[in-house]
Amino acid sequence: MPKLKNLIPKYRIYSIEINGNFTFLPRNIFLLKLINRLIEKSHQTAEQRNDVVNNVSEQTTQKILELEKQKVELTNDLSLSTSKISDLQLQLNQYTQDTNENQSRVSSLTQKCEQYKNDFQKSESQRLELQTKVETLQEQYKNEKLARKQLQNNLSTLEEELAELKIISANFDKVISVFHSAREGITLLVKFLF
Repeated sequence: MPKLKNLIPKYRIYSIEINGNFTFLPRNIFLLKLINRLIEKSHQTAEQRNDVVNNVSEQTTQKILELEKQKVELTNDLSLSTSKISDLQLQLNQYTQDTNENQSRVSSLTQKCEQYKNDFQKSESQRLELQTKVETLQEQYKNEKLARKQLQNNLSTLEEELAELKIISANFDKVISVFHSAREGITLLVKFLF
């Protein structure tokens, strides 16, 4: 390419000389044709290079547009992901707070259950003591009931004996009365006889 650039000014000079002097030397014509060919090739190469540059430029522009589109999509995805991460972080914080509160409640309920267990054990111990007392009282009640029944039987027997004794006493009183009457009669008879 540098040689071609150097030949172009010479071609112009030769072309001026040809047009002005009308001198047609075979050597000059050959050079002119050669220069024309070189210029045409240079133009073709430049056009091809321009086509390649245009194609590359279009492809680059297309890639840039695609990359810009991907960038926008990725930016939107990043924004959505960031929003989701923020939401998930808030949910995680809420779950952590709920877990801590539930853990505190579980600890409190565990303490209450332990207290209820201790109270239940005390109540059970007291119940067993009361049950023992109740069984003792029931045994005493049965014994007292048996003793009362025995006493009632004894009282009934005594009442019957008392009734019999009253009858005997009444009969005895009658006998004594008869005896007194007989004694008085005997006493009178004795007095009478003696």
